[in-house]
Amino acid sequence: MSVGTTTGTIEERLYSAALGEIPGASRLKLSGRGQLGGGYFPVSPANRAYPWLAAAELLEVRSTSAQDNPAGTGAYSIRVTGLSAAGAVVVQDITLTGTTAVPIPLPLFRVNSAEVLGIKSNVGTIVVRRLTPFVGDSLAIIPPTDARMMGSHYTIPAGRRLWIFATRFSAPVATIITRLRWRCPVKGWRVQDLALRTYAWAQGRTVEIPDVYEAGTDLSWEAQAIGVVTFELAALLTEA
Repeated sequence: MSVGTTTGTIEERLYSAALGEIPGASRLKLSGRGQLGGGYFPVSPANRAYPWLAAAELLEVRSTSAQDNPAGTGAYSIRVTGLSAAGAVVVQDITLTGTTAVPIPLPLFRVNSAEVLGIKSNVGTIVVRRLTPFVGDSLAIIPPTDARMMGSHYTIPAGRRLWIFATRFSAPVATIITRLRWRCPVKGWRVQDLALRTYAWAQGRTVEIPDVYEAGTDLSWEAQAIGVVTFELAALLTEA
């Protein structure tokens, strides 16, 4: 089945995937948020570029708040979803110990998502990072109260294919958002011109982007804007 040529709106296709009506397909939502400054920047906290690892590594998790632990007022555990060196999906649940770093048991080649488990949100910033001497390299950042990673990267797992359907930009106040660009090693940079418009939450813009990427592809996206910008990408993952 060619998802890219399926009839119906983007919303209908994503809804069909969620209901299991497209065999082997699942919907995927990626989100990023960052304070941008005019040029192209990763849509992620502190505009951090993702550190693409050359091999799988042991990683660790820590929070900037001592309250993020089972006895505190914040989050007590997170789920980290990444890829092995072979591209297989690896899911690991980690119990937080506040500002003390906790090792992640299995090595990861990529980190695709991180989310808080349970009903309490995180008080501090939670990071999934490399070990010494690379502790400044964060592979996932969960800002306070967000409960999930806000980043600008994704690697397609082995045996899967990613169909990008739409992106949406918005901002908490009137913000000039001019362009989006995303890249992969094979196709290079792809640019979506947003026509020098000013957007806020109520006027956020959704742009259809029919495109397809194969397993193992590293994707990253950036925006050209001035101000705080939130970016969401809606896609389908299907069997390759």
